Amino acid sequence: MFMLRAVANGFKKAFVFAGRSTRLDFWVWFGFVVLLVSGISLVLYVSPVPVENQNLQYIVGGILAVPTLSYMSRRLHDLPQVRQTAWLALLLIPGVGLLVLLAWCAGKGHYGPNRYGRDPMDEA
Repeated sequence: MFMLRAVANGFKKAFVFAGRSTRLDFWVWFGFVVLLVSGISLVLYVSPVPVENQNLQYIVGGILAVPTLSYMSRRLHDLPQVRQTAWLALLLIPGVGLLVLLAWCAGKGHYGPNRYGRDPMDEA
């Protein structure tokens, strides 16, 4: 049930870049995105549809990009050492930027309120 709530929150708060998110919420959302995109890729790989007509991956990736960025932004707001959404610009560095951001998102969040809002663990 919790996983459905985290995924629903991802879509519900797709354009909300303010506030904070818990580690668990972020990783459930990220796992959902990875499984969905991998599943679509696998289905398209084994399907007889020509490669040039397989635009579904790009459509799904485009739809999931904004909620993923907003979740990552809210997660960065919860980290005591980062707290800046501007660090999302690291995604412009292929490979390394994503790995750095994912490593930060795995970190423990700031306890108590900060300038981005209440502790998300208090709301859970």
